[in-house]
Amino acid sequence: MKKILAIAVAFACGLSVWAQEAAAPAADAAKAPEQVPELETTSSSGNEITALDFVLGLGYNYRKFHKVKQFSRNVGGYYIGGGAGTGAGTSYRDLQIQRLDKQIEQLGERLEHTPSGRMYDLLEARISRLWERRMQLEEGSGQGEEVSSPRIYVGNEEVTTSDCFGYELNFLLPFYKSEGIRLAAALGYQYYDLDTKTTSAYGSSSFEFQMHSYDVGIKLTYELFDSFDLVATIGPSFNVVDMESRSFGVGDSSTRLKMGVFGAVGAQYWIRPWLGVCAALRYDKVFSDAVTRYAEMTLDTWNTDLKLVFMF
Repeated sequence: MKKILAIAVAFACGLSVWAQEAAAPAADAAKAPEQVPELETTSSSGNEITALDFVLGLGYNYRKFHKVKQFSRNVGGYYIGGGAGTGAGTSYRDLQIQRLDKQIEQLGERLEHTPSGRMYDLLEARISRLWERRMQLEEGSGQGEEVSSPRIYVGNEEVTTSDCFGYELNFLLPFYKSEGIRLAAALGYQYYDLDTKTTSAYGSSSFEFQMHSYDVGIKLTYELFDSFDLVATIGPSFNVVDMESRSFGVGDSSTRLKMGVFGAVGAQYWIRPWLGVCAALRYDKVFSDAVTRYAEMTLDTWNTDLKLVFMF
């Protein structure tokens, strides 16, 4: 009996030790902090837009302005020395009367072969207005302001090379970037200041012109090689033009907003990660010309620009 009891006690003690040893790892596991599995992450830096993508450009722009078509005040109501097909000493009033007579004759011939109707009435009204204008000229003395001061064409004046250069400022605001391609909103500003003067046997006039050109576009940059990009920009332009022309003491000035569009292609090279050089060829289409009483100039032009670009 005693032997059986001893065996039972020994068995119970052994079972207790085994249970404690089995429970120890579970307790340690319960006390240990929960391990959170790490998630594998991939860099998306290729599509991120960072502050380092903002670019500022400073430089010069060469804009090949067209010749300025200049006119002179017709002092005294006569062409000085006459003109082609007018004869020396022909007054402006007489020339206008001759032109009106020719127009009236041509319209009268059309009226004879036009049946009654809307077109007939329009032609008849046109002839009536021309006759009224002719009578006003014929009754005038030719010495009043309306007749004695019409403008006379005196020639086309070249814009000097130095006046074709202007300052340029650009700022890029990126909104998309992927491998090798970047898109940015492009804000631009150019300033030009020029003046011309023409004197000939027929008269004299001067022209002063300042233009502040603002543009908002989309710029595409394609990384062709390491540190070398191809660029293209397109968008609308807003041109504030300040003009003044004068002839024999009489002046005419105005400030106008001229709307337009532009497109440019070029290349840029990064000398340093934050410093580069950009050159581009650009064409501007402006929907209206610069016009004053004694000067006119077309604003559609080709441009070339060269600037330093800074990345912030």
